Amino acid sequence: MSGHISGDDIIVVDTRRRWSEAERQRALEDTKSSSVSSVARKHGVAKSLLFRWRKEAGLSGKRRSLAPFVPVRIAASPAIGLPTSAAAAPSEPGSIEIELADGTKLRMSGTVKSEALKHVIAALRG
Repeated sequence: MSGHISGDDIIVVDTRRRWSEAERQRALEDTKSSSVSSVARKHGVAKSLLFRWRKEAGLSGKRRSLAPFVPVRIAASPAIGLPTSAAAAPSEPGSIEIELADGTKLRMSGTVKSEALKHVIAALRG
């Protein structure tokens, strides 16, 4: 704070900027999808203030990505024609292997019915 003394009167000037709750919420919302540095520049706020607001709001220090990268590898296999309908599915047994990010592996071999595979995919999506 700074002030000016003039006779018996003391005038105090507050130089801090006040942020409305709406301004804080907009800045906090932006930090969910952008870096704190870029949000600080956009809103004219110190990075440390944004970190304080995030802490006060109960937001963790790290953002969770909305769609994590999941590596996919297609194993080489003999070329087979794609069926035009479920009735025309190949009778030859095949295999499907799914490896989750936590290292869990799911292997299916033999003939896999499309309905069963749909259930497995639905269960993996949660």
